Amino acid sequence: MPYVIDTCSFIELKNNYRESIFPDVWRNVKELLEQKELVTSHFVYEEIKRNAGDRLFELIKQHDGIFVEPSEAIQKEAKEVLRQFPGLIRVQKRKSGADPFVIATAEVLGAPVVTEEKKSGDIIHPHIPDVCERIGLKCLRLIDVFELEGYRFVNQ
Repeated sequence: MPYVIDTCSFIELKNNYRESIFPDVWRNVKELLEQKELVTSHFVYEEIKRNAGDRLFELIKQHDGIFVEPSEAIQKEAKEVLRQFPGLIRVQKRKSGADPFVIATAEVLGAPVVTEEKKSGDIIHPHIPDVCERIGLKCLRLIDVFELEGYRFVNQ
């Protein structure tokens, strides 16, 4: 089953699962990337390029096939997401606008979204989990993916 990952989950991986400490996590994530079981909107590429640092950017550059271009179906779905939830993008926060495309990509692919965002509880300015809940799209955290994939990390 593919997963559509948000920028913040890539950053969670980089910041809280350092490769020097969690090499198996990185090995498994790289396998998901190679198998294109972990994909994302091409807008996430730009967010990572600008904000995530060299190590993470190098990782995703090696797996450029994970970036799903906005097909007509994805564009239509992103437009519908923004019609229903215009507060998902807040210009004053200077976000790239990837969130509606992450959600739309997941919706079109029939895949869950992976994000570290928490529900805002504010439908006027929702976060990804708020929107996913309202449209009936499964929303996971990175640790949930590890569990669903059956990963076990033990110190030997």
